[in-house]
Amino acid sequence: TATLKLQQTRTYDCGMGPHMAFESFSGGGPPPVPTFTFMPPRPQKVVMDGDKAITFALQSSNRTITGTVVDGSSNGIANMFVHAEPVGCFDATSGEFQDCQGAFAQTKSDGTFSLSVVDGTYEVGADGPGLPPSTREIANASGANVTGLSLKMVKSSTTVSGAIQDESGN
Repeated sequence: TATLKLQQTRTYDCGMGPHMAFESFSGGGPPPVPTFTFMPPRPQKVVMDGDKAITFALQSSNRTITGTVVDGSSNGIANMFVHAEPVGCFDATSGEFQDCQGAFAQTKSDGTFSLSVVDGTYEVGADGPGLPPSTREIANASGANVTGLSLKMVKSSTTVSGAIQDESGN
């Protein structure tokens, strides 16, 4: 249970994730991506016009999707952000979207990753600063873990160069 004191007459997006130690924010850069052992629920919009209580339902993950993010020479790429998005996340009868959660992780120094998910089919991809998005792969984690997924990121051959100047040309 957690209690937040929020200002009245404002709107907030409230969500939750794994615990991150306060000390992890003092290293000068962003903290490492935490390891999830559950599927984080979708954030909820809260309009503060009195005391409110919201509940988040956590869903334990029961499957993993593991693999490697590689460059054009098949070398692992560290610190890429890997995401798994549920496929077919809508009701086939009504066409309405369902409340589906995906997963995300960051690659280790050798480019490997592990995503904690629930049974289902996911589109898996990776992104990182200065690189185009990776190839995307479909991973079927229904009834079994998925291993050996390979996501390729190829550096662009285009170079952008120039100078930043103020209004005086400096």
